[in-house]
Formats: sequence, C-alpha cells, structure tokens
Amino acid sequence: MTHSFPIPQNKFDVQAVECALNLGSLPDNETISELFEWTQDENWPVAGPVAELLSSFGNSIAPVLSEILNGADTTWKHALLTGLVLQLEHDTWALVEPAVRRLVEQPTDEEISEHVNGAAQQALAQHLKISG
Repeated sequence: MTHSFPIPQNKFDVQAVECALNLGSLPDNETISELFEWTQDENWPVAGPVAELLSSFGNSIAPVLSEILNGADTTWKHALLTGLVLQLEHDTWALVEPAVRRLVEQPTDEEISEHVNGAAQQALAQHLKISG
C-alpha cells in the first residue's frame, strides 16, 4: 500500500519519521495504526522518533493507544508507557488515563511479571505531578 504520509520501511528508517515530522499534517487512522506498529520494541532505532511523531498528533492517537494498553502485548504496553505516554499533552492523557489507571489498579499477573504496572504507576505519577 502506498502512502502520501511517510511510513518507516524498517526499524532503522528514521529518515521517514523525520520527513513525517516536517510535514506538519495529520495522517488518517489507518496510518496512525501502522505507525504504532513501529513502537512495539523500544530498542528499535525508529521507536523513539515514531513515539515523538505520534505524540504530535494529539487526541487522534488516543483510541489506538488505549486499545494497545488494554490489549495482551505486555512488551508493547511497557514500551509505550515508558516512551509515548510520558510525552502526551494533557488532553490526550485524559483520554488514555483510564487504561493506565487499570494497569495500576487491576493489573493481570503477566502485566505484573513484565513490570507493566510499575511503568503505568510512573506514567500516572508524572502526569499527576504535571497537572497538579
């Protein structure tokens, strides 16, 4: 599928993200979902720049982000909580806060063993500190 919006072609394709940052336009929801896929492993060179790019899209990322935080992939949740979630503006944070609170207050056994609940606690504390 060809996009008018630059999407990384591999985990090293930071140049595509830099092009996207310079566009200053908002991609469609399908493209946002594709971009999220590049945040699955926080060790990928492209993951941090993609998280920065996604944070610039504001509230439009909240549905996909909440879906991932409520999903089964604990590694992905941890990567997002320690990266993207910490970069969210107040309005976007308010939309994903319920998913983060669930990770803090009612984590699954796997979320506990993968330290997702601790990362969620840190994200919650940071956002409460900023807003309070």
